[in-house]
Amino acid sequence: MIRSSTLFTALEAAATTPRLIVDGHVWSGAALLEHAERLAARLAADGLGAGRRLHWRPDDPALTLQAGLACLQLGAELRLDPQAPPPPDPADLAGIEPLQTAPPDTAIAHPGPWFGAPRMLALQETPAALALTAALACWQQGGCVLWLPADCAPARALGLLERDRVDQALIAPTRLDALAAHPAAALADLDALERLFCPLLDPGQQMPSQQLGVDCMSLVETGDGWTIATPTARLEAEARALPELAEAVALERPGTTPRLVAVPAPARTAPPPLPEDRAIDIGMTADDLDHAVALTERLARIALDSMLNALWRSGLFTDPETTHAPDEVLRRAGVAPAHRALVGRWLEVLRAEGLLAAEATGALRSTRPPSAYDDAALATAWAAIEEAWRDCLGSAETIVYARDNAARLPALLRDEHRAVHLLFPEGRTERAAALYRESVVGRYQHRAMAELAACIAAAHPRGRALRVLEVGAGTGATTEQVLPALAGYAVDYRFTDVSAFFLDRAAPLLAPYPWVRRGLHDIDRDPAEQGLAAASFDLILAGGVLNAARDTDASVRWLGELLAPGGWLLLSEPTREEYWVMASQALMLSEASDARADARATFLDLAQWRAVLDGAGLERVRELPGPDHPLDRLGHRVFATRRPAAPASAATLAARLSAPCDLTLVAHLPRTPSGAIDRARLARETAIETEAHA
Repeated sequence: MIRSSTLFTALEAAATTPRLIVDGHVWSGAALLEHAERLAARLAADGLGAGRRLHWRPDDPALTLQAGLACLQLGAELRLDPQAPPPPDPADLAGIEPLQTAPPDTAIAHPGPWFGAPRMLALQETPAALALTAALACWQQGGCVLWLPADCAPARALGLLERDRVDQALIAPTRLDALAAHPAAALADLDALERLFCPLLDPGQQMPSQQLGVDCMSLVETGDGWTIATPTARLEAEARALPELAEAVALERPGTTPRLVAVPAPARTAPPPLPEDRAIDIGMTADDLDHAVALTERLARIALDSMLNALWRSGLFTDPETTHAPDEVLRRAGVAPAHRALVGRWLEVLRAEGLLAAEATGALRSTRPPSAYDDAALATAWAAIEEAWRDCLGSAETIVYARDNAARLPALLRDEHRAVHLLFPEGRTERAAALYRESVVGRYQHRAMAELAACIAAAHPRGRALRVLEVGAGTGATTEQVLPALAGYAVDYRFTDVSAFFLDRAAPLLAPYPWVRRGLHDIDRDPAEQGLAAASFDLILAGGVLNAARDTDASVRWLGELLAPGGWLLLSEPTREEYWVMASQALMLSEASDARADARATFLDLAQWRAVLDGAGLERVRELPGPDHPLDRLGHRVFATRRPAAPASAATLAARLSAPCDLTLVAHLPRTPSGAIDRARLARETAIETEAHA
């Protein structure tokens, strides 16, 4: 245990000696105590004292450490809580008198037997509770804490580790990987570094046994705090991360599988309150939304004319009297085999919209003269909508992109030009990034996904990280809205895409969020083949990606299987044909093998989407926007769906763990007088029970 009397004595003895270094600012032991006393006085005035608990948001490292000292002074419990109100401004503490009474001799838990006696302890992106206890234990033993900022560049971090002769370090896996991979690591003099610890948010994660030339010990969080990641400790940490379990203890049994004793969590059946569509503010008035919707519908009409224009430039529909059979259209336009089904859909929608008419023979003719869709007419139409679009939305990259595709449609249909090169010119992502963020539909959907995710995170049980998987993350249009919304919660977030191209370019976007990991994921493949276990996520995000799946039913079913009971799948999708997409991005899509193939459609309609979600066993909780929203008529939807929460058996839960064990579910675990789990008694009781059944 760390006792306040010995800790304060150690800090008082270091009156002028550095005890905390945060971003270049050095705190002596006396300075830490002085600020902690001022904070304690303020908290005491607010009613904090012995037998009370303080919920504290750990935003500022120095202030959080002072809060730990203040609670020790007052005999109060400190609970680090990302959802707590912001801490008081340190500037507000000036002039408050120090405490006049002697602090009580209270205690907090020591980090664990694995923790040594550091002279200089470095912390970077360490879980807040572990960082607090490690820092206090370091001070109690006369050491100094070096707090490396989250945004500290690897080269600078290595320089600080070398300069300050750090002998112990607790560093998050992503930061440690970055340090070890940096070229400066080979040149850094880290001979003083004796102990290196890596706290894992994911108990199943494997870190190299050596990092920076030092033995690296992985830590996992169990019922006894953070522990060296032995197989038994990993098993316990995995079990405690299951949302169906409130508590779990793993007991080692030499020569046989471990015994896991767990208490089921209370069933969660009612979904949390979710935002209505009118609560999702995208910074536009109702009139602005109506205008933006009208412009989107205007773009659809120009896209239809662009299809006709492409065929006209191929010598087709050059006058209202000439007719062409569909096969003749494909042949004379030189349509490549990969695009014949798409052009067949063009002819169907052009006919449905009254721009083509069919004779009794099935041959098609234009209902208008070519002057309505020739080059001059298209140039005028594109120029006018580009100006109006920019005036309404502040940017017109969507129009520029759609116009560029329209200009090259004959070559694109013949596969003489690749559609992907128009979306990613010279391999750059700026156009695609703007495209997915600019439209009124995109803005609404990204904001809706972020608001829904925040509501789900707020209702997630405290003490467990919300496990999030984003598939098809691409340029991060959804991600950049969702991450700030989740920043105040305990989250383990996987940003994935089918291409490493996007993972590399997402690094700057993800850098401020150390709880985000990057990885490859293909929605067209079984997740089990890609190393993802069933029921291993609480929230899955799929922003506009599932329309690219070959078989939507299979892809959604796989994602549903990845959800823990009660977990959420949020997805955004168009639910009707988008004509401008049919004349651009659709040229990049593979032919579907689901209901889209039967319906000869680019996108599933609303009824088909509902059938897909129902078929995957997902509960449809919310669809946005609602029928009274201006965006409803554009046909885009955000679906909030949930895997039903059903009681799980011990066998089912044990099968989800990475190692075999004997799992027993109990109503409660035995406790010591101090409230800790009594592992010795539990071991005796389970041994007696085993003998009784022998």
